Amino acid sequence: MADENPIYRERAHLIAHLATVYPAVIVLGSDRENPTWPVIFVDTPQGQLSWHLSGDDMDLFKHVRITTGEHAPAWDGHTTPEKYERLDALTADRVKAAPDGPDALPSLATGSIVLVMGKRYVIDKRRHFSLADGLPVHVELELIPDRDGE
Repeated sequence: MADENPIYRERAHLIAHLATVYPAVIVLGSDRENPTWPVIFVDTPQGQLSWHLSGDDMDLFKHVRITTGEHAPAWDGHTTPEKYERLDALTADRVKAAPDGPDALPSLATGSIVLVMGKRYVIDKRRHFSLADGLPVHVELELIPDRDGE
């Protein structure tokens, strides 16, 4: 496992946020095949989620307890597809729990200013894809640089 792709840093930011929503712990040396890569375990109502973390990203996880050995949670055997099914179920649960349905969740409208990797952008176009029952499953944003905020 090499951490040469910046997309892993972006993923680490999202996992760090997830670890503020649900109980989480980082285990050192838990993967015998990749013992130098810490593994974060996140305990959710839908079940355990886990990811390998690059040592370069540990600065994002100062809020998460680190452990080894006997104090570590046991991996429940979930596969990567099962992990993302659980994450999708958590998202669907949150949307259903919103008092006024999906429209009550914060949205990014055309013209909104967003920060992406420290740079300001304006949302130029927004496309929303839904399942048959109306739950949002994917949003694509087209961004243009915010010339006023430079």
